[in-house]
Amino acid sequence: MKDYLKNDNKTLLFALIIIVLLIIVSLNNGSVGFVVSDFSSTNVEISPGVVYKGEKLFVTIHPSKKGVNEKISFYLLEDNLRKTSVEGSCNSYKCSEEFSFSFFIPNNWENGIYYVQVYDYGLNEFIKKEFTVAT
Repeated sequence: MKDYLKNDNKTLLFALIIIVLLIIVSLNNGSVGFVVSDFSSTNVEISPGVVYKGEKLFVTIHPSKKGVNEKISFYLLEDNLRKTSVEGSCNSYKCSEEFSFSFFIPNNWENGIYYVQVYDYGLNEFIKKEFTVAT
């Protein structure tokens, strides 16, 4: 009788584990893991990583669920002084959808490491992505 109860407890435990895993998977739209999509941060993509003066830099912003501010700023890393700002293409102060734009690097910018900065409303902080300006 004792062995029968041990087997029954193992079966029950196994069934509970399966149920919990199914709940986690269904809450994540089929992906295994914890629900974190509301807390994901903004992703900034830059191409190319090294851009020459007078050429285009391509920027794509993937906003978090809570969005980003439409103002995107360019800074020189060395002194953290803003060189310029542009507005996103979402026609609102808050952008919730992915958007891309290109930016011509001015000839008067000095060589060095710069970064693009955008404000993430989900994290309440700025997201930065570096790139290099060369001659």
